Amino acid sequence: MVRFALVALAALVAQAAATANVEVDATGRILQKKKKKSDKMSKGGKGDDEVTSCQGLDNGYDIWQQADPADIEMKVETTVNAFCEYEIKMSYKPSDSIPYMMDNEKVDDPVPPEQEAALLAPFLSDDDSRAAWRALCMSEGVYEFDLVPGFPEESVGTKMYNTEYTHTIQLSAEDKEITGTDHVTVGATPCGTRLQTYSHYNIHFYFSSIEERRQMTCVTGGGYFCRDSKFQTCGTGTKFNTDGSTPKCEDGVTPANIPVGHTWTDDGSLPFPGYKTGAAAAGQGHHALNLRTLDDVNYRPMDMPNFLMLNYDRTVSAAHMFYWAGFPLGHSHTNMWEWPENPIMYNCWDEVQYKRLPRFMGAVYDPATGRTTHVIRGAAGKCGEYSNVIEA
Repeated sequence: MVRFALVALAALVAQAAATANVEVDATGRILQKKKKKSDKMSKGGKGDDEVTSCQGLDNGYDIWQQADPADIEMKVETTVNAFCEYEIKMSYKPSDSIPYMMDNEKVDDPVPPEQEAALLAPFLSDDDSRAAWRALCMSEGVYEFDLVPGFPEESVGTKMYNTEYTHTIQLSAEDKEITGTDHVTVGATPCGTRLQTYSHYNIHFYFSSIEERRQMTCVTGGGYFCRDSKFQTCGTGTKFNTDGSTPKCEDGVTPANIPVGHTWTDDGSLPFPGYKTGAAAAGQGHHALNLRTLDDVNYRPMDMPNFLMLNYDRTVSAAHMFYWAGFPLGHSHTNMWEWPENPIMYNCWDEVQYKRLPRFMGAVYDPATGRTTHVIRGAAGKCGEYSNVIEA
């Protein structure tokens, strides 16, 4: 991922701040009072629930601010067909109640290099229409615990833009028995993260319960991602297994129970200027991805979704899609996506414990309704035709 040199970053912040009519100091840090959150967006994460370990603003879990799923007209449909295969369809319609999620420009087909560069690194862009967005995101410390002096490392759970708003639908007990999925979330991230430096959505099909996720805390330094395992001073932080202790196949190397081609983002596996890190997130898990999906020329255009898996305490905790915020607006070069390696095959798959892992993953935007639908399919936990709809 392209990164700023210190001088270039400070200069760009100053330029963006001038356009947005805010004040900056000598380092390029923007001196601006925080805006009040919309009445539609309530403080989530820990809330009034006690987190029993990794206390404080750097425990990671307070990042996930809760938003009303009705705001995005969220709906989950669960069915089982005559072949004992389940299907979950989660659909939603983006809402302007979340700041800066609706202003992404449409890309061409195929996506030209200049549009790809602007999509991947919008903080490097000189597009005046995004100047206020850049200024606000940088003022809230968009590059958490980076080596750029003068930028705040406060928890992103206290911010309005450099944060994530999570919409949740809890599935029924019967839905979970059939599909293995406990609840589904749509996370809107206005400023992006240091791994995806653009406005984007995170879609999670969680196998772990909400109560179990509340215990997935870690030392973060104030940002989205857990610090490497050597910084984890509480027991819950070590259970992300970023030290390479995730389950392996008999060869002792191949990661077990994740899609063929995926690998865990262990400590030090993701290089950034001045340091290396992994990609575990509190309340979610330790991420695994297929590194080929980072090849935007030959494998996956960057305006398309990606598919990851998550682990916590040596157990697969979720299936995860993320994508640029333009996709659910119909601004990508195509409105339909399927994981290119459907049906999904798993390394040394434990089909007893993980029988219901998804074998199909896809998403489609419907311009007629403005809704985006995400689909996963797999072997049902029990057979017999079944249908259930939950609307927010």
